[in-house]
Amino acid sequence: MIKLEHPKRKEWLKLHRDTEHVTASQVGTIMGVNSFESPESLWYVKTGRTAPFEGNTATTLGHALESTIGKLYKKKTGHKVKNPAGAYGIVRHPDYPWLIATLDRVIEFKTSSEVATATIEIPLELKWSLNGYGFGEETMPMSYEIQLQVQMACIGATRGVLAAQVGHGELRIYERTYRPKLMEKVIEKCEEFRRLCLSNERPEFDFSHTATQSLIKELHPEDNGETIDLPDAFDELIESRWEQEIIKKEAESNVAQIDAG
Repeated sequence: MIKLEHPKRKEWLKLHRDTEHVTASQVGTIMGVNSFESPESLWYVKTGRTAPFEGNTATTLGHALESTIGKLYKKKTGHKVKNPAGAYGIVRHPDYPWLIATLDRVIEFKTSSEVATATIEIPLELKWSLNGYGFGEETMPMSYEIQLQVQMACIGATRGVLAAQVGHGELRIYERTYRPKLMEKVIEKCEEFRRLCLSNERPEFDFSHTATQSLIKELHPEDNGETIDLPDAFDELIESRWEQEIIKKEAESNVAQIDAG
């Protein structure tokens, strides 16, 4: 049985935007595989420096079509599809309660043996894509792959399914098995990102990411694109600045250990 929490919309949004939690939909960003958002831009949102994305026509359509795509999946496969989470239900990872997921739908299977009959529930992600970007015959966008893995981890499932309606074509169904080695890397990366959020420590910028470039333009709207040549001594000043920062952090760590002792 999936252990669900049912926060109100306001609290659900807070869980997505605070520094304490990481959601399944944010993990692809943290892992650096989301084309539309970078770790830096997500950090700026979570630390309250920039406004969160409120959605657009594509996300509104995707949400509105979830129910239809779920019905198409049920019709095509015959599997029982449930919506126990509703719009804002969440499930927490059993070992890392700061990692949460909102399930689009759940597929229910009945399994029988000589001992007993059991019910197995696995996550079903529902996606809509007009142009099919990132969707192949066997492949889907890596951010969705990781999101599905996180959902499996949160409910303890060994399998998961993503159903995608791509354009006007046939419904595409992607079945996946749980990958514990991948989840180890995901947890490690998410813990580090969460630490940066809680400590208000800015992550290293990836200037090649379009979302980071958009973030910089938002932060510095008056930039006219002009470049200037800095003196050679400036490099030495920068290097010295970073060395002093390292010394400062080591000193703070030593003080913390002394206080703890």
